[in-house]
Formats: sequence, structure tokens, C-alpha cells
Amino acid sequence: MTPCTAFIHHRFLASGLPAEVAPIVKRTIEADPGSTVLAFDDATGRMVEFDLRGTEAEVAARHAPVPDAV
Repeated sequence: MTPCTAFIHHRFLASGLPAEVAPIVKRTIEADPGSTVLAFDDATGRMVEFDLRGTEAEVAARHAPVPDAV
């Protein structure tokens, strides 16, 4: 997984792997439901969508890298 960067409105919010950024996005939206948070893949610039259901730990686990199959 490539790192991503999230912004709230037009300000920097967080940067890192999706498993690190997604819980921060969740916390931010829960604190201010009217906020606009956008996240972008650092390598491609494409928007990243996070599945924010559940607890912060569940969100982080859902976006953690999958180990390579042997």
C-alpha cells in the first residue's frame, strides 16, 4: 500500500499509510460531522476512500496491508 495524505477543508490533516490515516479521518469526522475531509494516494494523486465503519481499531485493521501469500 502506498502512503496517502488527508486534508480537512484546505488544511493538512494527516499523512502516512492508510491504516494510520483512516482512524484520524474517522476521529475528525466524528468530532465535526460537517467537515470536509479528502484523502489522496501520494503516488497517483487519486482520491482514497476509507471504510470508516466500526471502532478506530477496526478501521485501522481494515486498511492494514495484507501480507504476501507464500
